[in-house]
Amino acid sequence: MRKNFFVVLGAFFFSVLLGVLLWKFFTRKTDSVYKNFSKGNWEDVVLEVLKKKDPDLEDYSYASLSLAEFNSYLLGVSAEKREKTAQKFSEKSGLTFSKRAVSGRTIYTFEDRFFSFLPDGSFLKTRALCKKLTLGSEYETADVLSRYLTKLLGSNPLPLYKEYNQAILKSLAAGSAKELDDNGRNKLARLLEYFSGREDSPFNASKAIVEGKNLNVRTGPGTENPIAFQFKGGETVFVLDRDSRTETIAGKRGNWNQVFDLKNGAVGWIFSGFLKNAAPDVSIAETMEESFRALDRAPVWDFETWNENEVPSGFQGEYHRTEKIALDGDFGIVLHSSQNKYDLMCRTIEEPFRDLEFYVAYLGGKTALPVFTLFAGSPGDLQKAFEIEMDSESISINRNRYITGDNFSKKKFRLNLQNAENGLNAALVLAEKKVLSGIDPLERIQTDGGIRWRLCLSTPRERADSGDTSNLGIFQFKFIP
Repeated sequence: MRKNFFVVLGAFFFSVLLGVLLWKFFTRKTDSVYKNFSKGNWEDVVLEVLKKKDPDLEDYSYASLSLAEFNSYLLGVSAEKREKTAQKFSEKSGLTFSKRAVSGRTIYTFEDRFFSFLPDGSFLKTRALCKKLTLGSEYETADVLSRYLTKLLGSNPLPLYKEYNQAILKSLAAGSAKELDDNGRNKLARLLEYFSGREDSPFNASKAIVEGKNLNVRTGPGTENPIAFQFKGGETVFVLDRDSRTETIAGKRGNWNQVFDLKNGAVGWIFSGFLKNAAPDVSIAETMEESFRALDRAPVWDFETWNENEVPSGFQGEYHRTEKIALDGDFGIVLHSSQNKYDLMCRTIEEPFRDLEFYVAYLGGKTALPVFTLFAGSPGDLQKAFEIEMDSESISINRNRYITGDNFSKKKFRLNLQNAENGLNAALVLAEKKVLSGIDPLERIQTDGGIRWRLCLSTPRERADSGDTSNLGIFQFKFIP
């Protein structure tokens, strides 16, 4: 009896240990950088990235965002604790900070050594710039804001439209345009023309002409505020903010508007009775729209015009007839589970890319299905790199699994590729959250001399029996440079 007890107890502990090992093997590593960022643990994010031996661009991005947030957080710390808090974090991180007195209070700003790692014009750089300008309008100097604004003006606003607008709005009010050169001011003028004609922008209908001569512009809304400068009359301005109170001045009913002067970057408050609304330049707005749309374009493969009786356009290999599906206005190809083996139909990726976006939905069943496989390597020597599979509640890359909870609705995933010491690795992003990271290719990929890529879809030679069938729909692939 006693012997049986210990046998059962040993079996129990063995099963628990086996379960833990299997869980660690089949599930993803915890992405604690993003986890801490999502919880607002700004210091922990920075410290963890600093300790990493090989941080990737996402790590640098979150560290840069966290420093902007931490600088902003320090503004709310009581004066007697502010320097102590900054000094303590500096000792932990090794990062230096500057301090200066502004309007009777001391502002502390930490250096950002992560920002420079982000590629110019990239989504990550644009996101960091938006954060730095939006929050930095409260603590950065005008010359620093001007440098950030100059960089932002070279980025495409469409991927981060709301954040981009807020960054421009907040930073202009803080004087970021005062240090712009003629080229920067011209870019800003064209951008504001574009935004002022869009109903979804806070700059909508903000363009105005100053009516009157030698009009006082004040530091705040109301004649009780000091005079900042004067308008001679006829200047083109853009309204940044409006005071909610109404009053009558010189027989005119209106309210006070905070305006931005295009000529010199000056910002101040003027009574609305001395402003005349002006329509944006349509030709400039249209040109800007076209240029932004061109920047936003990336090679896209979809199945809108695909005929079920033929292999999808550009693909080669074994094609076994399947169905075309329409879901939420998009057309896709249905992939089924196999009774035995799959055959591959593949297409070479001609354009260089950093991210691969794909839209997919699990349509039915229980078993995992291959979504696609990426082969990579030098021409003529392509190796299997990344294999993506999906079931009803999870998605996996090379057996690294992430639980999504429900895959029956169409989802957009992004496979992010990064160079690494061993060649390259991948991360999976869902809703701008990195859910899997540091995934090595299935076979070693030689990156010397460049990499060629091929994407393959799996079609079954014989579909699984009706009682064991599963299927999914793929709607689009987008290759982002």
